[in-house]
Amino acid sequence: MDWKQEVLSIAQAGPGRASLLLADAGSGETLLEWDADRRVVSASTIKVAILLSALREVEQGRASLAEEIFVPAPHILPDSEVFDGGPQALTLDELLRWMIITSDNTATNALIRRLTMERVNAFCQAQGWGSTRLERCMLDYAAIDAGRNNYTSARDQCAMFRGIYREEVLSPGMCGHAMEILLAQRCKDDFFRYIPQPLRAAHKTGSLADVDHDSGIFFLADRPPVYLGVFVTDLPEEGAGRRTIGRIAKRVVDELQ
Repeated sequence: MDWKQEVLSIAQAGPGRASLLLADAGSGETLLEWDADRRVVSASTIKVAILLSALREVEQGRASLAEEIFVPAPHILPDSEVFDGGPQALTLDELLRWMIITSDNTATNALIRRLTMERVNAFCQAQGWGSTRLERCMLDYAAIDAGRNNYTSARDQCAMFRGIYREEVLSPGMCGHAMEILLAQRCKDDFFRYIPQPLRAAHKTGSLADVDHDSGIFFLADRPPVYLGVFVTDLPEEGAGRRTIGRIAKRVVDELQ
């Protein structure tokens, strides 16, 4: 079976419903796609948009990477390792790093409060990321029950990562800063589930009870970098999409590396 057909078969086999996009990170040429424009609940992949929005605020002088933001006890979520010692002040840059590299939700919510959802959404709209929207803080289940959620698509995420790689979405310096943070990703349960060798990737995972996602740029040995995004929704149980994401990533890397 052709490798592209094999990847599509994995994506379509379930469990859940998958969206997939594989593209050249430089030219944007689509190498493979499946339902890539479908709007999905983003889980933590929305944090890439928050990262870029924050760096735009810094770029335009409305924020500073060195400014300190105090996180009080009522804002600390039970899943946070960064804030498990209690209230503390961290710089905006530290919050951005923790938001991405360990997907800390308390750090993310502190950034949302600093930036505001309105400014994040205005930034996304201005970039043309029409499927991406921030409507709630992390772990705000009351907001979900009220019909508010966070959304994105494989196509939008590709545009974000390509914008960083091509140094187009922000200034070259700020794109470099975003890339540095994304390359430090510590969440490896999805793309790297079945990949044993060291491999550079700037990416962001996301998961909820019924969704698993991973999205970002692979820096390969034998060809220019590629964007890969796999977004799996409608899962029967938590974590059920990680095997699909891992199998797709390994097949893509084995073929292109």
